[in-house]
Amino acid sequence: MKQPLLSSHNWDEGGPCGLGCVIEVESIDLVRFGLEHERLLGFPSGIITHVGNTELYYVYHDGPGHQHQATQDKEEALSLAGRFIVGSITTPKPGRGWTYGNGERPFFVSVADVTLQRLEQVRTPIGRRINALRRQCRWSLGTLSKETGVDVRLIFRHVSEGTIPDQDSLKLYAEAFSRHFRRSVSPETLE
Repeated sequence: MKQPLLSSHNWDEGGPCGLGCVIEVESIDLVRFGLEHERLLGFPSGIITHVGNTELYYVYHDGPGHQHQATQDKEEALSLAGRFIVGSITTPKPGRGWTYGNGERPFFVSVADVTLQRLEQVRTPIGRRINALRRQCRWSLGTLSKETGVDVRLIFRHVSEGTIPDQDSLKLYAEAFSRHFRRSVSPETLE
């Protein structure tokens, strides 16, 4: 698969140690990446300038009327539903040649991606433990709700908004995780 990302030094602005690197983005044939339903959008080629040497960047495009952007913060790149993620690339060391993209397939950020990212920003230790066990089970919030009988909005508040679960909820979480893992998970281990 041909990579849509290529990085080199910014030769026009000071040579290999001048103002860093550029990232070149090829025009992307969405059909080639299995995104036939997005055929009408198309993403043009572009150049991102003034990026640092030997740094990992996530390259994205927000659609018609926007230019390609690069960020070193993966969460920032994934923060907007509908955003087109071209991929990631590590820029070359000073004085070195070209580097190519890291091989990811381009994709559109979904609402689910944004929601899951927000869930990763859990505010309390109890919420982090509940969320970690939920992920180990490969459960969505909806599945955790079905397994525990706890309302999905309350689960979201427990794992994402810092609301501390009451003892009844902790017991329901512990019972559901115990059933899934076929080992004892006590409410105390969640606290």
